Amino acid sequence: YEEAYFEFSPHVNSIIGPNARGKTSLLEAIYYLVSGRSFRNAQAQSLIREGASYFYLEASFVRHEIEQRLKISFDGKERKIFYNNSLC
Repeated sequence: YEEAYFEFSPHVNSIIGPNARGKTSLLEAIYYLVSGRSFRNAQAQSLIREGASYFYLEASFVRHEIEQRLKISFDGKERKIFYNNSLC
């Protein structure tokens, strides 16, 4: 996805659609936000969209009734992780 916004239910969510429409890419982005790595054991460089120079992921979620924000970017050389606007 070049740019997308998804809002998930706190309960069960289904991700459905035709083949080759980005379902696995969405799951990989979620996994990367949670773990900091790809579930395919891919190098971060291979996660950059063809023709782009970087990737950027951002998630907002509620933890202990407080909204949290997680951002991860990779420019081909350096990965940056921000949690609630603090560099980690």
